[in-house]
Amino acid sequence: MIPDKLMKLVAQGLTQDEAKAMGIEHHIQFSENWDMAYPIGKLVSPTIEHVMQTFALLFSRIGVEDINDQYIQHMLTKFSE
Repeated sequence: MIPDKLMKLVAQGLTQDEAKAMGIEHHIQFSENWDMAYPIGKLVSPTIEHVMQTFALLFSRIGVEDINDQYIQHMLTKFSE
């Protein structure tokens, strides 16, 4: 779990030097190119499964054309026989 205090500091613009001075660098990572914070946390079950399923369902549909309505009706008719 990421501490609330840390999240507030990140929202206020926590710098890498400030994080090191506070001894909280094990909860956070910074980009090599700029001073951008990446909080590190751990999601537990069943939350992680839900996040992964939601991402996979959304990501796999991006850029994919919708199925033709006539094809759907054909398949429904075929399988209902």
